Amino acid sequence: MNTTDELILANLIKNTEYTKRVLPYIKHDYFDTVAQKVIFKNLESYVNKYNSNPTKEALYIEINKNKGMTEAIYNSVNSTMESVLSISENQNLDWIIETTEKFVQKKALHNAITKYGLGELQKVVLVNVH
Repeated sequence: MNTTDELILANLIKNTEYTKRVLPYIKHDYFDTVAQKVIFKNLESYVNKYNSNPTKEALYIEINKNKGMTEAIYNSVNSTMESVLSISENQNLDWIIETTEKFVQKKALHNAITKYGLGELQKVVLVNVH
């Protein structure tokens, strides 16, 4: 079963229009696993450098350039890549963008609560509202 994280990664690899519209709003720390973060960071770096989506081969090469990856992380990245690449390219663009917006909002809120704690976050929100 694929996760929303993997669905987003698959579309970032396979769908140029989607990538152009959502990549600026996605951060690596929105992904749950180290493998997903490694894939996203390499994908983002490639898109920013070459202004195009990487092929799966190019992405594998970029990932393999990472120094210091343990064997466990390397195996996890390869397993995640297989799962991500198995996802169909036939996603409705409006639906996947809406799904990504909800994902980004949820992850941003979760990360803010984790970073600041709920009490501090309430103070920040109240100060910014007034």
